[in-house]
Amino acid sequence: MVLFNDVIAVVFLVGLVLIGAIPLKPQRIIYGIMIFIFGIIPLLSLFKIVELDIYTNSLFKFATIFTVMIVGQVLFTEGIKEENILLKILSTIFGLVIILVTMIPWMAQYGAIGFSIPTYTPIIDFAIYISSGVLTMVGAFKANM
Repeated sequence: MVLFNDVIAVVFLVGLVLIGAIPLKPQRIIYGIMIFIFGIIPLLSLFKIVELDIYTNSLFKFATIFTVMIVGQVLFTEGIKEENILLKILSTIFGLVIILVTMIPWMAQYGAIGFSIPTYTPIIDFAIYISSGVLTMVGAFKANM
């Protein structure tokens, strides 16, 4: 079973690299769907609606963190360019929050920084991922790329 999870994680990482070769609009839609799934599946698992824990594999967890950081960067930069003031504020704030909430604990874990964010319930992460996924997809459909 562990081998199967490792294969899925490696295929996922290769897919992330290949996403860079497609046009921006479908790329943003795929990123939005991925981060939405990273939020909804663990949330459903937490409430015992589905029996799937995608964060047990460390390689898949790294792939998730990598994807979340990419989506945070996309949301932040696209939020700055956005013309609609509400989407601009929401996208910029969610992008910045995703980057900080993902990077600070990860960097503190490896000793790159001397501080960390206090522990909090994972439901907050899942809610941020779901909201960011929706914002990324809305931005992709709204943008003229």
